[in-house]
Amino acid sequence: MSINIDSSIQYLKTVGPKKAELFSSIGIKTINDLLYYFPYRYLDRTTIIDSSKVVNYVASGFKGEITIIGKVVDTEEIHYGRKSIFKVSMKDEQGFFECVWFRSIKYFRDRFKPDEYYAISAKPVITKYNHLQFAHPDFDKLTSNESDEFLHTGKIIPFYKVPEELKKSNLGELSIRKLINSTVTSFSELLEETLPSEIIKKNHLLDIKTTVSNKHFPESNEILERADKRLKYEELFYIESLIAIKKQKYHTQTTGFSFNLDSKLLNRFINSLPFELTKAQMEVLHQIRVDMESSAPMNRLIQGDVGSGKTVIAVIAMLIAISNGKQAALMAPTEILAIQHYENIKKMLTDFPVEIELIVGGQKSKEKQEIHSKIQEGVTGIYIGTHALIEEKSKFSNLGVAIIDEQHRFGVAQRSKLTSKRSTPDVLVMSATPIPRTLTMTLYGDLDISIIDELPKERIPIKTYLRSENRFQRIYEFTKDKIREGFQVFIVYPLVEESEKLDLKAAETYYNDLKDSTFNEFNVGLIHGRMSWDEKREVMLKFANKEFDVLISTTVIEV
Repeated sequence: MSINIDSSIQYLKTVGPKKAELFSSIGIKTINDLLYYFPYRYLDRTTIIDSSKVVNYVASGFKGEITIIGKVVDTEEIHYGRKSIFKVSMKDEQGFFECVWFRSIKYFRDRFKPDEYYAISAKPVITKYNHLQFAHPDFDKLTSNESDEFLHTGKIIPFYKVPEELKKSNLGELSIRKLINSTVTSFSELLEETLPSEIIKKNHLLDIKTTVSNKHFPESNEILERADKRLKYEELFYIESLIAIKKQKYHTQTTGFSFNLDSKLLNRFINSLPFELTKAQMEVLHQIRVDMESSAPMNRLIQGDVGSGKTVIAVIAMLIAISNGKQAALMAPTEILAIQHYENIKKMLTDFPVEIELIVGGQKSKEKQEIHSKIQEGVTGIYIGTHALIEEKSKFSNLGVAIIDEQHRFGVAQRSKLTSKRSTPDVLVMSATPIPRTLTMTLYGDLDISIIDELPKERIPIKTYLRSENRFQRIYEFTKDKIREGFQVFIVYPLVEESEKLDLKAAETYYNDLKDSTFNEFNVGLIHGRMSWDEKREVMLKFANKEFDVLISTTVIEV
């Protein structure tokens, strides 16, 4: 029987049917699978020092971690009353050193045998008896040949993760390494190239055979880096190819709404704004207009800093849909942001006969049911909410445009839930995250991209400063001066209550402290994620109406 890379690994020497079942349980079924089971780290000769140099390092005050290779000379279990210590004496060409463990002694006693070679990694210490010692070090077993080749030829040794399923059958890291070594030697030449030759040539990439071989047993650090580059490039290449195919299919095989533009309505709205749209906003608006007039469904990302005017553009898109008798939905990642959009958009559209509804998780059941009924009946209007908009009850029957704010918080599955409420509504995603264009193509590759790179003229540039905790008092004095000048202040803490893991001050603790001390002459509010919807809304409105001078918050305030 001829064996190829698609054959079961049971046909490899030392494997067989029983071990093949174990490998299958961790996803390795074929020889090809084994060839792509790459190391998680490497032992590089340039990181190794001998025992004599370690002593000098410690004497000079070095406190970092080092790696040293040695042969086991002897093992000893020392008892101190109920406590025990397991000690392994080892040596390299320059001297002796020892490893000690205070726990799991039976495990280590079974592992270390005289004349075996190990790579030991830990922080070194010199004992009072002037012994070089490593306490509870990381260790990797080597063969004598590996140790010799490694030290004298500069070989780089790979290390593989060994799942529990394999360990139980005495398949250790050393066995895996030997198996993969023989497999790479025998079968790597049978690997078929997966990238077009022109792509490989243009980007100076390694071919797949050289890549896989050197990913397992690199000839040098330089070629290992090139192997990594090749694998990363290939992964991104196929992700982007699939995204491009998906984008092409979306535009050519689905039919959206071809909206008519009510120029009088849109001009009336734009003229009602207390500011002029920037040149960047007008350019993005033109792109959206072209998309919405087309019968192909819009699938566009607006990227722009906080305050650049993305929401105004979104409102115009929703007005276009509404003027064509369609529904518009705007989904935000948090209730706070949804409420903020609801209040702002209501103000913008005060003089326009547009129905605007807010639906969030904390609302009363009766109120939500009434809005669900309007959604299902196809009542034209703007529907603003959080994840509540993608609940089963929210069955849009007439959705024309879906606006998704801060889309990176949702994920593809959640986004598709909203857009599938109607087969192909226009989709507009807004993000304030400044993502480089190359990364944007990876995250939002299926979207057309519009960038608002200009702030309105009246916007004051935001200044950000970093200050240490010992400057708190001066920061508070600065803050109080600004409040007296008529400004308001946010103080944001990441947590709601004390955490043992993170040395951070919780918002509730600081609220109680600051309102009775530092800011006792001012009105101080508190808002966090565990408040009810009504409580959050009340606090937000009070802060907007300047009833609070200081608002202490967790990161629930978002943008």
